[in-house]
Amino acid sequence: METKAETIDKRGSIDKLLVWVTLGLTFLSLVWAATDATGFVEVMKGAKNFIGHKFGWFFILSVFIFIPLLLFLAFGKYKDLRLGKDDDRPEFTTFAWISLLFGCGLGAGYVFWPFGEALWHFYKTPYLAESGTQSAYLVAKGAAMLHWGFHQWAIYAIVGLAIAFPAFRLGRPMTVSGAFYGLLGENASETVWGRIAEIISSITALWGAAAANCLGLMLFSVGLKNIFGIEVGLWGNAIIMFSIIIAYTLAAYSGLHKGIKLISTGNVWVSVAWFLFILFAGPTVLLLNGMVETIGQYLNHFFTMALFTDTQNLSDGWTYDWPIFYWLWNISWAPFVGGFIARISRGRTIQQFVLGVLFIPVCVSFVWFGVLMTATQFLDAHQIGNIWAQVQINPAQGSYAVAAAFGGGVIINCLIFLSVAGFLITSADAASLFIAMQMSYGALEPKKSMVLLWGLIIGAISIVLLNTNGLDGVKFAGILAGAPFLPMVWFMVVSLFKTLKKEQVKYEEAQEKALLEKLSSHLLETSKLN
Repeated sequence: METKAETIDKRGSIDKLLVWVTLGLTFLSLVWAATDATGFVEVMKGAKNFIGHKFGWFFILSVFIFIPLLLFLAFGKYKDLRLGKDDDRPEFTTFAWISLLFGCGLGAGYVFWPFGEALWHFYKTPYLAESGTQSAYLVAKGAAMLHWGFHQWAIYAIVGLAIAFPAFRLGRPMTVSGAFYGLLGENASETVWGRIAEIISSITALWGAAAANCLGLMLFSVGLKNIFGIEVGLWGNAIIMFSIIIAYTLAAYSGLHKGIKLISTGNVWVSVAWFLFILFAGPTVLLLNGMVETIGQYLNHFFTMALFTDTQNLSDGWTYDWPIFYWLWNISWAPFVGGFIARISRGRTIQQFVLGVLFIPVCVSFVWFGVLMTATQFLDAHQIGNIWAQVQINPAQGSYAVAAAFGGGVIINCLIFLSVAGFLITSADAASLFIAMQMSYGALEPKKSMVLLWGLIIGAISIVLLNTNGLDGVKFAGILAGAPFLPMVWFMVVSLFKTLKKEQVKYEEAQEKALLEKLSSHLLETSKLN
């Protein structure tokens, strides 16, 4: 059995076993999806239905429990432990950290779904109101915010913390297997269970990132048509994906502190610009009122919606198509988003980490979704722009259609287009960087060739998925990528708490020792004066 020192010495070298196993399984899946798209979709659809019906309760309950667990960590006895040594301080400024956090965790879904969900849950209201009524507008807001509120970020936070704490505090590899230190010990990364965890997390990250890229590519296609009148087919999407790969590869080559940070920060300002256009071009006071109303609807129905499993089939499958889909989609993102958040969070206390990851993005979501959903519902209620018809044809039309209805022209379309590009680049950066780190034994700065390789593979999967039943194929990929990773998250949680318990004892002993030394020094000084 290899020692800890031998394991650490491998960082930066290529984990050939992990690379070839991941490549092999991914290649077989791609060949299947490309040569038998119908059969692939049918199997995925059957697996999705089986997972949703048999294990939906487990996914719903698990994600719900993550929230109080994180609150306990933020305000309990472990809150002052640092992701690093006791004298470490944050590697990034708060603004840069938040920008990077948004860049990797928000994704194109923030441009895709505020408009679609605002109307989808109104015209096809799952429960609590009759579809198409005034009260359905309110239920739609609460239902959409359920998917973009605390649950989503709780998943990312719990995984990120489980990876970051042993990595920065104890010098463990920045890998998923390193997060099992509390359960598997010093050689966690060399055990069979550790190797299996790395394979599952790498494949989950690949397909989760690819599924997210597909949403961005759909938005890109609509943007090209609206701005330049260009119709984009499969080859057009392939060219776009290749261009995105070049962009995030260049960002990765310049490093986390330069290119990725610059794009993340710039994308925040671009997104804010077109958001403010809709806010001020539309009925501003009504939109702000709608934002506040959205918060109220989310909190009002929080427990009811968060734990709704539809035992009486009241929602006609809504639970499987929306909340369970979202939790599994978010879990498929959890390896690379959690891993990326872990990578940028060295030096922060557990309290700073949890409050930052859990609350700041959710507050932004309240403002973002509250305003944009209200704007969409306002246009629909006044029959302006025929938004619902466009969203049903292609949900990617939503952002462009709403902006156009408020007088937005080419400039606003370009800003939305750039915003989608920014989200695509930063999320792809996070995914390819995380996978490259796994393939490099947890090296914080993996070889650029590894980042490029996995970026290309993510792009290839994205193109195949787009050609496999469109949005439904993307949904199936997200669900199936997330399903095997959730049980691993629970093992990571148990491992984290075992590690925290040991480190808390050491921390308290160090605090007591420092206090005694300070007291002794004070007494010595006092005796000298006397």
